[in-house]
Amino acid sequence: MSQDETNAHAQRPQPLRGVIYIAVAVQVALWIAAIGYIAWHTNRKGDGMEWAAVAPATVIVALGIAPPLVVLRRYPGLLWFGVLLAIAGVLLMAGILFEITRELG
Repeated sequence: MSQDETNAHAQRPQPLRGVIYIAVAVQVALWIAAIGYIAWHTNRKGDGMEWAAVAPATVIVALGIAPPLVVLRRYPGLLWFGVLLAIAGVLLMAGILFEITRELG
């Protein structure tokens, strides 16, 4: 490893990496909470339409996790963009969970 590579590694904003990891973990936790809430409040004798919310929630969590992790791994100079994507994913997943609780609660 050359001196320039060592300096570049030392100058990377490490706290942003942690923010991305935390935001990804929060998105997964919100997705699990949404599935748990749906399972808890499902009408046992109904048509099961409550479970239709799992598909968009899964798409949102996948789109909220994959791009920030790609930025984290391949584009360390754009970590701020990865943080924005991860936080947007958290907000979208929180909105989905809020909507699910509003509809089923």
